[in-house]
Amino acid sequence: LKGVVGAPARVDAALMKDAIPVETALHAATTAARAELDGAIATVDYPRAVRAFLGLRAPIDAFFEGVMVMSTDPVEKARRLGMLFEVKALFDRLYDLSKIVVEGTA
Repeated sequence: LKGVVGAPARVDAALMKDAIPVETALHAATTAARAELDGAIATVDYPRAVRAFLGLRAPIDAFFEGVMVMSTDPVEKARRLGMLFEVKALFDRLYDLSKIVVEGTA
């Protein structure tokens, strides 16, 4: 979601009031992962940081299986894009995916 103009650092709680279970589960998992990541960064504990990210896999999978992110409802769409931006922001704190090089490519 890089380049999304005005993308929030966190999803507004008011947007979450009408969220469905897979959305609330991802939001809760992201909030927990953020707290765990904060602690891991503070103590330079990279295995702990990786475990925090791995805990997001099931909620992310369920989210993509359970919703259409680009909903025609503008509130749903904003909430869902915001949630994805939150997840990406967590990854960006430790990883620069643009630096990944696949063997055999430039």
